[in-house]
Amino acid sequence: MKSISTIILSAIIVAASSVQADTTLVGVPAFEKCLLASNCEVYETDHGPAIRFVNGTGPGTTLYNSSFATGNSSTPAGENSFAVAGDHTEITLGDKSLNYGTVWPWEAVHHLFELCHNSACDTTPLEMHTLFASQSETYEGNLVLHAQGHYNGWSERDNFVNAIITSASNGVDSWRQKWSHGVGIGGGAVWGEQWQSRHTSFVAVSKFGPNNEMKGFMDVRIAYQNLSEGWCGRLNGFLGALAGAVNPLAGGFFGIVGAFCT
Repeated sequence: MKSISTIILSAIIVAASSVQADTTLVGVPAFEKCLLASNCEVYETDHGPAIRFVNGTGPGTTLYNSSFATGNSSTPAGENSFAVAGDHTEITLGDKSLNYGTVWPWEAVHHLFELCHNSACDTTPLEMHTLFASQSETYEGNLVLHAQGHYNGWSERDNFVNAIITSASNGVDSWRQKWSHGVGIGGGAVWGEQWQSRHTSFVAVSKFGPNNEMKGFMDVRIAYQNLSEGWCGRLNGFLGALAGAVNPLAGGFFGIVGAFCT
C-alpha cells in the first residue's frame, strides 16, 4: 500500500439482516472513509498510510463514550457491544503477499490475541519461526508481525481479531513443495515434501458508524523479505465470500461489511 490514492480492485457489500443501514455510507475504502470521519485521521508510515483516532476522540475518552460507543445499557461501554443502524465495516487486504512457509496465515495472525489487549494493540514487533522449501533446499526464517489497533474493550478486541483470522483463513494459496539436495561429496541426496502457503501481507478491519465516525480498528502487517505484488489480481470472486464470512461474526457486531484489496 503505497498511497491513499491506490486503485481499488473490488468492493463487495454484505448487509446484516438485523441492521437496517443506509448503503450510501459504505463501499468506500477505509483510508478514504477516514478522511470523512470527524474522529479519524490518516498519517504516513514507512510502509504506507495508516489510520488512527484523532487525539482525544478514541475509546476511553469522554467524547467517545458519550458520542460513539454502543453497548448494553446495563454494562460499561464496549462490553457486549453490538451494531446499530448505519454501522458498517471495511476489510482491507494488501496487494503485496508473501510465502508464510510452514506457518499458516491464520496461525500467524492468531498472535494478535497476545499483542492486543483491553483497548489497544502492543506495537512491538513479534517474530515467528517458520520453515521454507524450494526445489533444491529447505531453510529457516522468521516472519515479523506488526499490530496496530484501538477499540472499546475486550469483547471488541475479540471481534476484531476473529475478523482478521477469518480474513487470513480465506483465499489461501497452499501447496506441497517437493525438495531435494545433495549431502556432501559423494553423499547421495535427501528429499522430501513440505507444505507452504501464500497470502496477503496486510489485513485491516475498520468499523464506522452511521455518521461516518470511526468506532474502532485493527490491522496487522506480516513482514519478510521477498514480498510479491499482484495479490489483488487473484481475488475476483473471493472478496464477496470474505465479506459474507465476516458479516455474521459476533452476532452482527460489524453491521454492513465491505471487502477491498488495494
